[in-house]
Amino acid sequence: MVREEIRRELIGCSPEQGVKDIIEFLTSRFGISVDEFVSKHRQRYIVEARQVFCWLVRNQIIPNRLALSHIGMLIGGKDHATVLHSCRVIDNMNETDVAFRENMMRIINELGKKAVWNGKKLEIK
Repeated sequence: MVREEIRRELIGCSPEQGVKDIIEFLTSRFGISVDEFVSKHRQRYIVEARQVFCWLVRNQIIPNRLALSHIGMLIGGKDHATVLHSCRVIDNMNETDVAFRENMMRIINELGKKAVWNGKKLEIK
């Protein structure tokens, strides 16, 4: 309990709140509902929103690092392999698709962080 109070004082929110904020932001950005986001639907636009979420959380857009299995639970009970695959897909898209990378940089910047392309990888500062 003390650790959570210290975290709130230093960061300003609980880890769950930060994740909820990202989900709400992405669902509004991608034009889908939260129910669609956590559903088993496999339409490309829904899958892409989930993949972006996995990549953002894995790459520390929020101030704590969550386990892959925990990230999977947040997106509708997916397993750790699905989350890892999502992160790899987004890394690949960032490397090969300039328009996608620029959109990711805008998303990161809108979430209050700084995105930097180092020539090979998109980093969050």
